[in-house]
Amino acid sequence: MTRVSLPRPESELEAAGPEGALAEGDLSLSYGDKEEKGLLRRSVASGESHPKNELLRCVVSPTGELVFDAPQKLLGRGYYIESNRDLIEQAIKKRAFSRAARRDIKIPAEFLAKIEDNLLQRCLSLIGLARRAGKAVMGYDKVVEKIGRGEIGLLIQASDAASGGRDKLKAAARNIAEYAVLTTDELAQVFGRDRVVHVAIGGGKLAQNLKISLSQLEQIRIKKTEN
Repeated sequence: MTRVSLPRPESELEAAGPEGALAEGDLSLSYGDKEEKGLLRRSVASGESHPKNELLRCVVSPTGELVFDAPQKLLGRGYYIESNRDLIEQAIKKRAFSRAARRDIKIPAEFLAKIEDNLLQRCLSLIGLARRAGKAVMGYDKVVEKIGRGEIGLLIQASDAASGGRDKLKAAARNIAEYAVLTTDELAQVFGRDRVVHVAIGGGKLAQNLKISLSQLEQIRIKKTEN
């Protein structure tokens, strides 16, 4: 079983999401006097604007290399793009990051693999934080109990597990967001077990940020599988 190092968040606020102070150099878009400034960013690939926490943020290192900023906290101007493997590949091919920066930017080898790994580690860190806060349980029976009590904000099921149990829980939690993007081995690392298939996360801010990270990872991995 391949082990992935889990970075321990310095605080719950830091791990729960990147909605704090804007990183130095970010360019805010104005959308009216009554709307909050700085919440939208324009993609260098599609040109469309989205909430910044739903996009992937990259910055340029002092050596001119593109760096993925998973927690959206690195200093420097941010360059944003949708979490979509095809769009990222096209952006690299068409030098979209260099055009946006008006300078030559070096794209490191295996850039997409690094994005995937960073998103994976962020997802596992957030699940680990939920577990330490008493907001995550694993195992079929415990998840069923949480669903019955209405104490679940997010259902996570292993992507490589048999469909029988997964389908039953998905049907029981029909009004709850469900993600099947992590493997049994990856989930097991958070709980210190050999195999984990079903995980329930309690509602709240942490669950909302975990949904975003899982969705981003899903879009990278789905496109990878399709290719």
